[in-house]
Parts: sequence; structure tokens; C-alpha cells
Amino acid sequence: MRKQFKIEKFLFILIIIKLGIATLIMQSGEYNFADISFGTSVYAEEKDQISGLQMPEKMRNKQTFSGSLNLEILKSLEKKENAINQREKDLQKQEEHLKVLRTDIEKRLHDIEKSQRRLEELAAIREDLVGKSINHLAKVYSSMRPEEAGPLIEKLEEDITIQILRKMKSRSAGKILARVKPSIAARLSEEIARRK
Repeated sequence: MRKQFKIEKFLFILIIIKLGIATLIMQSGEYNFADISFGTSVYAEEKDQISGLQMPEKMRNKQTFSGSLNLEILKSLEKKENAINQREKDLQKQEEHLKVLRTDIEKRLHDIEKSQRRLEELAAIREDLVGKSINHLAKVYSSMRPEEAGPLIEKLEEDITIQILRKMKSRSAGKILARVKPSIAARLSEEIARRK
């Protein structure tokens, strides 16, 4: 009898503790009042008894508010996750577009470099041909009589005339300049002296 009294007293104390814990948990808004259990079959009856109790209005409002707040937080997180996923997709598209542009730019740069090398080759060939032509013209004008070469040299482009005269021996160039108009001869002489 005494033993049974002790067990009943112990069970009563456990029920009081359980109700106190349940009240604290409900005030925090974490769980439904009826779902709180210590997980043993001894208290299954107590759970049924507790679930029949009416929850105070203040606690029910708090629990509803907490649940809607959690739902709002979940919706907000889902929206942010969707926005991040969309931004990631957009960034991947931009990255692919940039790769295509980079490939196109590299191809164009390669074509430009190829064209530039070709132009440099052609310029070198042209320079070589012009140099050979100037040397040839210098020999031709040197072999001519100064009174014939003078009027012809006046009609040439000034830069070509200067190059021809520079390739000639000084004596031959002097004789030809003597047969050119004095104003032209002076200008050509100044330019020849400047380029030496």
C-alpha cells in the first residue's frame, strides 16, 4: 500500500513537471500542446487526457502567429532561393555569350595580325622596288646631259627627286641642279642637306 502510494505520488509529480514543461514549450510557440510526450507508453493515457484540455486563447493566438511567421520565413527563403537560381542561370548565359564573343574577337585579331604581316611584307617589297627604281633612275639621270636632266627632274615629285639626287655622285647632282629653276634648286638643296 505504501509502495503504491509512493508510485502514485511519483506519477503525480511527473504529470505536474510534464504540464510545466508543456506550458513553457507552448509559450515559446514551438510545438502543439497535444504532441508533447516523454515517449513512454506509461504516459499515453496522460497524452489523451491533456489533448482534451482547452488551450488558453492567448497561447492559441501566439501559436497561430508563430506558425504564420514560420510560413512567411519559408516563403521568403524560397523566393530568395529562386532568385539566386535565376541569377545563376543568367550568369551562365552571359558567360556563354562572353565565350562566343571572346572566340570571335580572337579570330578577328588573328585575321588582323595576318593582314598586318601581309601589309608589312608588301611594304618591304614596295620599298625594295622603289629603292631599286631610285637607283636605276639615279644612273639614268647621271648618264644624261645636265641640260636634258634638269627640266625632267623639275617635273618629278619632290620626294623622288631628292632620293634620286642623293643617290647620284655630288658632281653629277650639282650639274643637274644648275639646270633647274633657282627656287626649286634651293628648296631641293635644303631638303637634301636636312636628310643627310
